[in-house]
Amino acid sequence: MRSFARLVVAVVLFCLPGPTAWAAEVARAAPPAWVSEVPVPQPRPARMRQVEDGVYYLLLDSQVKTGHGHDVFYSRNVYKVTDRSGLEDAARFDVDFDPSQEHVVLHQVRVIRNGVIYDRLKDADVQVLRRENGLDKGIFDGHKTVHVEIKGVEVGDIVDYAYSWVSDSSLWPGQFFGHVTTQWSVPLELMRYRILWPADRAPLTLRSRSTALKPSLSRAGDDVVYTWQETDPDPVPGEDGTPDWYPTWGEISVSSMASWSDVVAWALPLYEGRDALTPELVARLDAIAAKYPRPEDRITEAMRYVEDSVRYVSMSIGAGSYTPRTPAEVIRSGFGDCKDKSQLLAAALRHLGIEAHVSLTDMDDGPSLSQVAPSPTAFDHAIVQVRLKGKSYWLDPTGSNEGGRFPRLAALDYGWALPLAAGQARLDPVRPPKVSQPTYRTVERYDFGDDEHADLTLSVETTYLDGEADAMRADIASISAAQLESDYLKFYAGMYPGLKRLKPLQIADDRDRNRIVVREFYRLAASDLKRGKLLERFEVKASSMNSFDKIPNGTRTTPYKLAYPVDREHVIELVTPGRAPPAPKSVTLGNAGFSYAMAVDRAGDTLTLDYRMVGRKNVLASAEVADAADIADKIADDNYWYLDLTSTAGGTMGDAKSQGALATLTNLLAAIGVIALAMWSYQGWQRLRARFT
Repeated sequence: MRSFARLVVAVVLFCLPGPTAWAAEVARAAPPAWVSEVPVPQPRPARMRQVEDGVYYLLLDSQVKTGHGHDVFYSRNVYKVTDRSGLEDAARFDVDFDPSQEHVVLHQVRVIRNGVIYDRLKDADVQVLRRENGLDKGIFDGHKTVHVEIKGVEVGDIVDYAYSWVSDSSLWPGQFFGHVTTQWSVPLELMRYRILWPADRAPLTLRSRSTALKPSLSRAGDDVVYTWQETDPDPVPGEDGTPDWYPTWGEISVSSMASWSDVVAWALPLYEGRDALTPELVARLDAIAAKYPRPEDRITEAMRYVEDSVRYVSMSIGAGSYTPRTPAEVIRSGFGDCKDKSQLLAAALRHLGIEAHVSLTDMDDGPSLSQVAPSPTAFDHAIVQVRLKGKSYWLDPTGSNEGGRFPRLAALDYGWALPLAAGQARLDPVRPPKVSQPTYRTVERYDFGDDEHADLTLSVETTYLDGEADAMRADIASISAAQLESDYLKFYAGMYPGLKRLKPLQIADDRDRNRIVVREFYRLAASDLKRGKLLERFEVKASSMNSFDKIPNGTRTTPYKLAYPVDREHVIELVTPGRAPPAPKSVTLGNAGFSYAMAVDRAGDTLTLDYRMVGRKNVLASAEVADAADIADKIADDNYWYLDLTSTAGGTMGDAKSQGALATLTNLLAAIGVIALAMWSYQGWQRLRARFT
């Protein structure tokens, strides 16, 4: 279910009536006096067939009192258990909070059965848990979870619980930032979102996306009350492949800040005066300056130092979620998160005489930042903007072992970012440059010799550039060359049983050019060619062309995200002395999202199939998806061929569609084995992604 994202509030403690402590961080009390109750609507029989997972949501009521220095967020949730499948989720709920500045108050836990109300707050099993959900990614946020198990819930019951959380934060006193979702993928009878905001303050900034819902305004004492209410909205199903930033279910963002310059003014003091470098780092930077007079080289060396010398660990607890540690602290500890590493890089670049600013962005929702209300909570990531010779460039120092030299470093596609620079009043675009050459190029050369007793030799050379090289370098660093060699052999042996490795795998990495070349060498004995009758039906597969072969068909209402930037070439050369196998026809296809071509060339005894795919943009509009899906299906058919290498007829093959269908069937059977092989680990899949994705 798509429901409310948690609001981030900045408050001091609001006194609730008569709290009874459960623990220091959890209390029990009646709701505060300003909370407005709303009747719970009844289930609609017509909606029952749309209920999923055994839970029918009747009420989501969120209320916030803010702006006076006394801010409290109140939430009430009511739902009916319609099926056994819903019992587990229906009989528990969680409330996440930051113990450094927040605590939780439970107001009610009720179970309603046949009109009789049972109070389950008194005997509820309440536990406070420390769960670091980002631990495997090196992220520690210090949050805790109030976990509540409700006793005695049965199918047919209505569960009705309410709680508040209260915060005391010095990060943005008197400010408010919120978010509300206005549609869901399952039935919901009533949604209400209510904000009490001081009447003597400037009005809240509101931004709506994919919804026309407007708030009603009223007065309650010294407050203006903003109320959004939606009754029985039609469920909106989600669609595969929709970009994370697209508001499928409608969103409203709320902020007490009026502009992005307000966010800059708030954030700058957190970063200013935090450039202190260690003597050792100063010496290192001075050595870089002495060796490299060009600013481009200085940027490259500083970027590599921060990426390769400082491991990623995020200690985002309390104020540490927004305030960076000083470069000296990061160097001494040897670790830092995105804002720490960005502050370190920016400080190092400034020491080298280069203008650089930490910039805020969002890894998933960055492309939509220009559509939301300005607030510090709109961001989840920090990068660095470099201003050089009148142009802006973007660096993300959280990676490692990335190649290239400035300005040709890893391309970023975060959409928008907010540089923390004096006078900055707007978001700046962060988009990757257009690719001008293939960043992935494979050449497979099959040499069959000049008689029927000759062995087949196969050589494969794959060249990775730019982002493809960075991804491959990361894969190589995570596994052994022996394992990579074994995986590649299994891939080709799956098509050509009996294939043996002829030479060890060769890997050449030119980090400055960000170019990796991988070479493979194989042999298939003539006896194995005959045994499997491979020459009569020899399979060739341009598997690296599969970047867009999973586009969903059918009517669509949301955009579709493509892999981008993509520029791939796959060349298959077949050397068949004395023979001339019929060849497929050349093909050219394309749409708004990508272009594809397969060119066929015959020169003497060599038949060459040259495949090229180029991405044109990263997102297809909903109206463009059906055409793209149709073309992707045709490309998938065109990638696999069975050739008769015993023939001397030459010319072109017959119906391409039937050939492709035959190849696709055989490829599906082979893929089952390939997937089973790759499933042994996530790393295994990553290593093979160029051939199987």
